[in-house]
Amino acid sequence: MHIKSSFFTIFMILLVSNFASSQVGIIAGVNLGRYTYMESAPHNYSSQFNNGWAIKMDEGGQIVYFAPTVNNYQIKDRMNWDRYNRGFKIGCKFNSDKRIDFSFYFMGATNTSTGKRIDLTTGGHEKFKVKSKFGGLYGEIIYKVTKRINLNGALGFERYKLCYSYENDSINRKMSPMGWHVKVLSGQMKPKSKNMNFTVGLGVGYTIYSSDNFSIDFISQYRWAINALSEVYRGVFYNKYLFNLNSWNNSIQIVYHL
Repeated sequence: MHIKSSFFTIFMILLVSNFASSQVGIIAGVNLGRYTYMESAPHNYSSQFNNGWAIKMDEGGQIVYFAPTVNNYQIKDRMNWDRYNRGFKIGCKFNSDKRIDFSFYFMGATNTSTGKRIDLTTGGHEKFKVKSKFGGLYGEIIYKVTKRINLNGALGFERYKLCYSYENDSINRKMSPMGWHVKVLSGQMKPKSKNMNFTVGLGVGYTIYSSDNFSIDFISQYRWAINALSEVYRGVFYNKYLFNLNSWNNSIQIVYHL
């Protein structure tokens, strides 16, 4: 926590010291990211769903798992979990006449997979969906190498969440957060909440178009997350879901200068 606070304090000092001489711009854009490693838990769900395993859950519906079954299934829509995430970007940018600019923005990253199948043994229809959500607030320092090319570094405070939806003839759950967390004082397990994470990013940017009113930028950045902070606790008798959220992020943004 001390390291996080120090980084944030340094960024805010630099931001405030340059704010008076800066031109403010509004950022709006989209982002396509690719995780360095596969999110193994939802990828396994997709494979087991496609291979005809039965969907199981605990009494509270917070822990979902698959088990072999003698039932036969007809797959209508296959689940396909990949490494890509998609999201939007919105915030503000502080442009100066000096070498260094700053930006502060929100950016989200979601990955989703949905499958449908028919249980030929019982005649029931099933629909299963998994969604991972990762994103938050970022502060970014931009060093202008030339008029169009820059180097950038970002610090982010983010949250990770894994959700699922499941529908059959008797169950209809919509985007339920997966897992449990344990209350420190009481020791009681409560439904899963979002996990806080922290990332550091380094990258390059290129201004595709620029005028007095707005600019179009392309930013490519690699981000390292503290992956131990993003896990889904599945209860005493289950393994933890650990996620490696390091990723390449490529965004195109429009900056409207006020």
